[in-house]
Amino acid sequence: MKNKGTLKSALKQGQKQQQKTGLRKTAGKGPVIKQRGKQPPPPPLKKQTHKQRPPVFPFVEWDSILFVGEGNFSFAHAVAEKLHGACTIVATSFDDHETLNAKYPDAQEHIDAIRELGGTMHYGVDATNLTKWKAGKKSTFSKIVFNFPHVGAGIKDQDRNIFANQQLLAGFFQSALSKLAIGGEILVTLKTGEPYDSWDMKTQAKSTNQLTCTRSFEFVPALYPEYAHRRTIGFVEGLSREQNEEITKAPSRTIVFSQRLPEGVDPPKIVLKRPMDESDSE
Repeated sequence: MKNKGTLKSALKQGQKQQQKTGLRKTAGKGPVIKQRGKQPPPPPLKKQTHKQRPPVFPFVEWDSILFVGEGNFSFAHAVAEKLHGACTIVATSFDDHETLNAKYPDAQEHIDAIRELGGTMHYGVDATNLTKWKAGKKSTFSKIVFNFPHVGAGIKDQDRNIFANQQLLAGFFQSALSKLAIGGEILVTLKTGEPYDSWDMKTQAKSTNQLTCTRSFEFVPALYPEYAHRRTIGFVEGLSREQNEEITKAPSRTIVFSQRLPEGVDPPKIVLKRPMDESDSE
């Protein structure tokens, strides 16, 4: 009985000592946690952020670049300015010169700037039928660029509109192969979301049985200060928007395609040639 009393006293003494220190040991070898006193607030959780990729400018000074489907020629102008006229610039539009100036009042200033930087312009060039472009008959390019392609036919039926633009892309990819240098690239920039996603650009390129998608990146208009996006129908007051609003409210992407080379064949080095004479263009 004495032993029981001694054991009971020892247990009480131990409980008192534990209350004094305000500590309680967790099971095993866990941390010591305070029971009493004001607890410090937990450290704030770090917000997880995805590392933003730097914007991509896909052109270099030794490029020979064919621009098709240009509207006001501002994109070709922007690239020429960025490279200080060091690359070969050949910019084309589907419209003839007179129609172009009527649709895009600012086109002439960009045309003049491109000429000053050593580039050439050609009008009435069908991007889906480049084999019939007489001035470019013997020319090939390291990069062929089609920005924001659209038939611009005002088709209100969504399914017919999608189909028409799928045909435009398929025709362009097949045609562009005739002007693509070995080892060259085709770059097409398009808005994201519907109906553009339904155009299924990669499938249209794949239909050539020669092109493969090699990379893609976000199109950043800020890289091209002179660039002013225009619709295929031209600039219409009250309908068209300034400051590239139409392509900045949702991301646009540039998809890059390359021609599959035969096994064991390396792409040759691209040698720049004298720019084509603009007088041969129409």
